[in-house]
Amino acid sequence: MKLLAILFIFITSTILNAGLINGVAVIVNEKPITLNELQAKMDKLKVSKEIAIGLLVEEKLYEEELKKLGIGVSILEVEDQIKQVASSNNMDMPTFKKAVLSQYESYEAYSEEIKKKILHSKLVAQIAKGNLTIATENDVKLYYETNSHKFSMPRSVEVVEYSAMDQKTLMQNKSSISNDKRVSKKDITFDMASIAPELRYMLISMKEGELSPILNANNGFVRLEVRKRNNIEVLPFESVKEAIFQEIMMKREQSYLKEYFDKLKISAEILVLR
Repeated sequence: MKLLAILFIFITSTILNAGLINGVAVIVNEKPITLNELQAKMDKLKVSKEIAIGLLVEEKLYEEELKKLGIGVSILEVEDQIKQVASSNNMDMPTFKKAVLSQYESYEAYSEEIKKKILHSKLVAQIAKGNLTIATENDVKLYYETNSHKFSMPRSVEVVEYSAMDQKTLMQNKSSISNDKRVSKKDITFDMASIAPELRYMLISMKEGELSPILNANNGFVRLEVRKRNNIEVLPFESVKEAIFQEIMMKREQSYLKEYFDKLKISAEILVLR
């Protein structure tokens, strides 16, 4: 009876382990990447299996490094950072939340993005400290002069407003919406100085030809398409130099981190099962 029991345990364990291996695509430093994770990454980013594996391996190494260095983020840190972003855009929190919802599917999704940015900053502070060249005043001025389009503000923005009674009607692509008889179209020019802060925030963030998320309107729903920006003025250097400094340093951080994680990837134990 004891022999039968031992055999049963052995066979059951073997079957369970086989099931686990069958569900795993890659093992990174003994951490599994499942087939479901791999397929989800391929579907979301529309990339090949090889590219998706590379991205997922980097994510595992990133998570491993955060854990090894004991880096975490509290809810209070996230809330404080969001308040700073709102303040820098001259918005109170209720107004800023409306602006966020015009760009994100939920406020929680935005909070999660802020959390990831804080984690990233903390990681950079630990592993890149003393290894980055600090941008000088001349670096900042040169960047401002060669990238002036990034630091400009239009006085007005011309848009096409697509409106419909049914929200689903506006979930189509731009071509379908434009030709749908259930959708009304109207040309509007917004004066950037007089519109609500959350709308201004959204229009500045959008590219020409891009459709906004679906917005609630008085009698249904609308989406806006930015057609043209008028009377664009380059913002004064003094008002944007801090933002430019941050952008330069962010690029240097990204370059350093890429090199850092490339080295980690070389030394990692990576087993591709399928």
